[in-house]
Amino acid sequence: MDFIDKNFQTLQKMRPTFYHCLKKLYDEGSYSLDDIEEVETRDGNRALTIEKNGKKIRLNSLFRPLQEAEKWADQYSYSNLRIPVFMFGIGNGIFLREMLKRLGSDAVVFLMEPDISVFIYQLLHQDFSDILSDKRVILFVKGINENSLRGNLDTYFHWSMIPSQIVCHHPGYDKLYLKDCLEFRKTIKYADEVEIVNCNTISHLSKNIVKNVLKNLHFIKNSNYAGEFVNSLPEDIPVIIVSAGPSLDKNILELKRAKGKAFVIATDTSVKYLLKYNVPFDAMLTLDANKSPKHICAPECTNIPLFCALEARNQIMEFHQGRKIWFRSGLYIETLYKKFERKFPEYNTGGSVATAAYMLAVGMGARRIILMGQDLAYLGDTETTHAGGVERHVANEQLNIEMIDGVDGNKVRSRGDWIMYRDWFEEAIALKNAPEVIDATEGGALIKGTKIMKLSEAIDQYCVSEYHFSDVIEKVPYTFDEEEYQKVKDECNKLRSQFSLLKNKGNEALAITGELKNMLQLGEKNAQKENKKIAALKKINDLVNKQTANELLEIYISGETTSEIQRINKMTEDEDENMRNTLEISTIVYQEMIKAIDELKPLLQESLAKL
Repeated sequence: MDFIDKNFQTLQKMRPTFYHCLKKLYDEGSYSLDDIEEVETRDGNRALTIEKNGKKIRLNSLFRPLQEAEKWADQYSYSNLRIPVFMFGIGNGIFLREMLKRLGSDAVVFLMEPDISVFIYQLLHQDFSDILSDKRVILFVKGINENSLRGNLDTYFHWSMIPSQIVCHHPGYDKLYLKDCLEFRKTIKYADEVEIVNCNTISHLSKNIVKNVLKNLHFIKNSNYAGEFVNSLPEDIPVIIVSAGPSLDKNILELKRAKGKAFVIATDTSVKYLLKYNVPFDAMLTLDANKSPKHICAPECTNIPLFCALEARNQIMEFHQGRKIWFRSGLYIETLYKKFERKFPEYNTGGSVATAAYMLAVGMGARRIILMGQDLAYLGDTETTHAGGVERHVANEQLNIEMIDGVDGNKVRSRGDWIMYRDWFEEAIALKNAPEVIDATEGGALIKGTKIMKLSEAIDQYCVSEYHFSDVIEKVPYTFDEEEYQKVKDECNKLRSQFSLLKNKGNEALAITGELKNMLQLGEKNAQKENKKIAALKKINDLVNKQTANELLEIYISGETTSEIQRINKMTEDEDENMRNTLEISTIVYQEMIKAIDELKPLLQESLAKL
């Protein structure tokens, strides 16, 4: 069998979506092998040479490429658990293989190959099935699936993995593919920043998040979810996203002219300003578990459609009496809806209500999005952060102040979180098939890729057709009819029995970890007995992870467990010490899980009674 056939068979089995895209390009001949060479080396391996943009670079030693790869791989630390590796460039695989030898089974490798021709060359000239079938390797090749990197980072990369991450590139790839290499590193840096924010947010709000989820369960009855509005927007209707930046004061009244000619979605913080000036809007969006009710709890907006997360502030949700539409939420609701064949769109919320609103608009099929109040900067030399002269500051704010490009060509003062959101917008706008984005903020930071316009001009030019979201939503029935909702209730009620099961299994796990700790302390060496107990513990862990209630409990206890797990999460050359660390992590997690169940059980009972 030829190498290409074996490699294609492996891809078809292990990565079918990737395979079909690659096979199409291969059959079309959308690649060139003219600038790729390989020669046999003295130690019987092969050295790869690539010519690119006038640069001809050899990527392996002509004498001992295997020894070279071993030395390269040895420069990194493999002492942590759950190591994430971000590697740019696969070359002929020799460097990657050496790294994979040193990584544990719980590692994950985000591998980006910027040249499809190099990748196909290797599939033609060697057996790559070991790499292609390795479940630790998440493979991205430019021209096939490079745009899915961000989504996979959301799925597979977690803040607890940041201290142990390895970011590297295949030797020589930074010279051949500098721009792509810089973009790859920029994406990783952004992922780190997002996960740190997520960690801080979840650790700070973890208990409120879960309490809100339980309290809000009864709103599922007469609600909808974002998947029912995918591609529902006519192409000629723009979406206007209203944020509460300082520049909103300049043009807020102008927005009245867009009534009935655009889909106007107000971020929660902007609602009170729109109400103050009697400016109509079509929908609101709130996601924050700790959002102040004063922003959105006004009689005028009681019945305005609300896009929201299940973990949104319960006080807001109780006050609001109109249609609730669930936006993407990774916590419980997506798992629940999936059981009833309702799949949420894979929105990357970006960390703010404005970025979430952008993704909502894209999902609805918007071909033109107009931003207003999206300053992402202070107002001039003042400390004003929001419309109405409001100052709202964040922790360690002064450590992350930067002067960045403004929409008027001058520099403006921004801060770390805003810059992260600006970068998110720029990357989203640069994606293939992204809608046209008009920045009608009339102040603040420059978002590259947007078209700068005054709001009045944007309304004159683009708000020309009739559209009323209220008419649209009246025609959309609730997600679940009475019969199906009864099944949803039955599924939610399983949380009660799962809590009981998890508490029992938690106590069993603590008993086993205690016995294993005693064996280590006493120096008992009984491999058969130890393996039996470890297998029993693994069985409990697997059972716990399969329970949907565990999603809630993991978030709830994250504030208590995060720092402790990061402190202990180390591998050493001492097997007994590694076992002690693993058992200590297990003890902490199960102790906190049992405590959480006891704390949440009364609230769960109350919440289930309201379904």
